[in-house]
Amino acid sequence: SEYICDRPGVIIGRKGAYRGIHFSPTPFYVIDTAFWLKHNKRVDSKWAYYQLRSIDINSLDSGSAIPSTSREDFYSISVCLPSLKEQKEIAHILGTLDEKIEINKKTNETLDGIAKSIFKSWFVDFDPVRAKVEGRSTGLHDEISDLFPDSFEESELGEIPKGWGICNIDELLDLERNSINPIESPEEIFDHYSIPAFDDGHNPTQDIGCSIKSSKFLISDNTFLVCKLNPRFLRVWLPSKESSRRRISSSEFLVCKYKKNVGLPYAYYLTKSFRVTQAMRNMATGTSSSHQRLRPKDFTSILTIRPNPKLLDYFTDTLFPFLEKSLIIRDQNILLTRYRDTILPKLISGDIRITDAEKMIEEVVI
Repeated sequence: SEYICDRPGVIIGRKGAYRGIHFSPTPFYVIDTAFWLKHNKRVDSKWAYYQLRSIDINSLDSGSAIPSTSREDFYSISVCLPSLKEQKEIAHILGTLDEKIEINKKTNETLDGIAKSIFKSWFVDFDPVRAKVEGRSTGLHDEISDLFPDSFEESELGEIPKGWGICNIDELLDLERNSINPIESPEEIFDHYSIPAFDDGHNPTQDIGCSIKSSKFLISDNTFLVCKLNPRFLRVWLPSKESSRRRISSSEFLVCKYKKNVGLPYAYYLTKSFRVTQAMRNMATGTSSSHQRLRPKDFTSILTIRPNPKLLDYFTDTLFPFLEKSLIIRDQNILLTRYRDTILPKLISGDIRITDAEKMIEEVVI
């Protein structure tokens, strides 16, 4: 019923295989699987957060059945404590990068939310068609409104706009299966799209071929990824286009290439829509609830709606810039994250000076 810490502070996970470091910008309460740092007038809490981020907390293990960090091991960590003024300057530099990353994330969430709302309104709820049936304005410009019919008809999927079709997903996109064994190119660096990388902020890892022990799918242009493992957790991934490296994906992803007359926006948001994701969950099979897998042929057999071609063209022209902008922002975040993770230990250790770091971030934070 009350905060255990009445100010912003640092939380340290103490139990489990992965024990992370978290900074809470507001007062907080923690349960017994975590430690938290009490206020100390000699220590800036944000600096302490970054200091602990530069240390492998997970290497501190008490030896119990469940991996954990003891107070004694935590207290044994040796750190160099700069002056409070320097701590605040270091925290400000690294915090500026984190703030830019967070702003970018929120911008992308907004772009994605707008695009999903338009898709749902037009192709799920059929709002413009319903407005016409009821004699109301669609709220759209005439040239857009004219692309929607003014009545419905029955179909295998229930009531749909008149003149629209029903088709399987395989009529809208193809699955690419270009396999590659990275270990045959042992010195090459690949952009590796894996499930852990998706879960870690949609940030592909850069892995050398000799370290990748299994075959992968090669990702070509104009494709996106849909995870077939445990589809109750929606993982739909639009790969970056700017990398000079070859892109590969885990075989747990389906590499989807949208057909030319469909366009990326419709195919991409269709696979994220409730009707399709629900069908994916229902079709998945496995020996346990925690290890369900969707067969590619079942995914491509899912029935869906196919709007008239002119409306699809308009939707593509309208929404494609949203996806392009989102990719640019995400690529910037990937660079900012790598830059932050590179300078963090050097700044904390004093290997680079504060004034030099300030000049560096002026170049990367726009």
